[in-house]
Amino acid sequence: MLACDATGNARTGDPRHSRSSGCRASVPDPGPGEVEVAIAVGGICGSDLHYYHDGGVGDFKLREPMILGHEVVGRIARLGSGVTGLQEGMRVGIHPARYCGACGYCVSGRANICADVRFLGSAGRFPHVKGGFSNHLVVSAEQIVPIPDHLSFEQAVFAEPLAVGLHAIRRADDVRGRSVLITGAGPIGAMVILAAVHAGAARIIVTDIVDEPLVVARQLGAADAINVLRSVDPLSDVDFAIEASGSGAGVSTCLNALQRGGRVVLVGMPSGAPPTPLFQGGEPRDRRRGLVPVHHRVRRGGRRAGHRSRHNTAPLGQLCP
Repeated sequence: MLACDATGNARTGDPRHSRSSGCRASVPDPGPGEVEVAIAVGGICGSDLHYYHDGGVGDFKLREPMILGHEVVGRIARLGSGVTGLQEGMRVGIHPARYCGACGYCVSGRANICADVRFLGSAGRFPHVKGGFSNHLVVSAEQIVPIPDHLSFEQAVFAEPLAVGLHAIRRADDVRGRSVLITGAGPIGAMVILAAVHAGAARIIVTDIVDEPLVVARQLGAADAINVLRSVDPLSDVDFAIEASGSGAGVSTCLNALQRGGRVVLVGMPSGAPPTPLFQGGEPRDRRRGLVPVHHRVRRGGRRAGHRSRHNTAPLGQLCP
C-alpha cells in the first residue's frame, strides 16, 4: 500500500518532499456530537481505484464529482458541542461508516449492515458521501477511534482493512489447529493471513495468479503459496476457505477445495455468476458446505500486498494486541 498525505503527495519519508500548497476546501464547523479531523495519512483501497479508473464500483456509479478515501487517520482539530472523552490534538482513526441508528438492522444490533449507512467516499447514495482524501474532515464522534501511542499513522491506517480480515476469520469460526485456504493474496488476503495466524490456524494455503504477492504471503505465515496459473494439482479437503480475490474463479476454487461440512467465507465481490454452480449432483452445496458472506465490518476500537509499501508494517500482535 502506498501511503499518501491528504493533498495527494506520496509520503516517501524524504523530508524534502513537502505537501502541496493547494487551496484548502471549505470545511463546515463540527456540529453537536461531531469532530473535525486534520487528515494525516490515507490508504488507497481497491474501490478507490475502481472509482478513479472505471467511474464506479459494482452498481455504485459516479453521478457527481466525489472525494475518494475511507482508510484515513489524523489528529482532532476541533470538537463540536457535547463531545466527551476526546480532545484536540488526539491521534485518531476514523470508522468510515456512519450508521443511521434507526433501521431494523441498527436497532437489532447489526449496524454493520445498516440499511441507510453513509460510507466515506461512496457513490452508494446521492448526493454522494465525500471521502477522507482531504485536509480536514468532519465526522460523528462515534466514528472516532483513538490511536495507541505505539502505532505510527502509517501503521494505524491499516486498521480498516485489517478489520475485514479479522471479521472474515471470525465468520469462518474456530480455525485453531485447522487448515485454511485463502484465494487472493492482495491486501485483504494478506490481512486474512495475519488474522488466521493470530487465530491459531495450523496450515494456511494461499492462491493467486501473480508471484509477487505470493512471496509476501509466505512471509506473513502461509505454508503454501500457489500460483494457480502454473499449478495443475487440485486443492482438496481444507477445513475453511476464504475468497478474497473478487473473482468467480476464486469462488470455484474455494468450493471445490473444501471437505464435506467445511465453510466458505466470501470476502471478495465477484462480478457475474461464479463458473462453478452452487448445485452439483442434485445436492445444494450450501447444505454440504456453509456459504458465509462477509459484510465489511469495522469495529470501533490498505494495492496488492506485494506492491511496494513505503513503510514497514507492525506484526498483528502489535496492531491488535
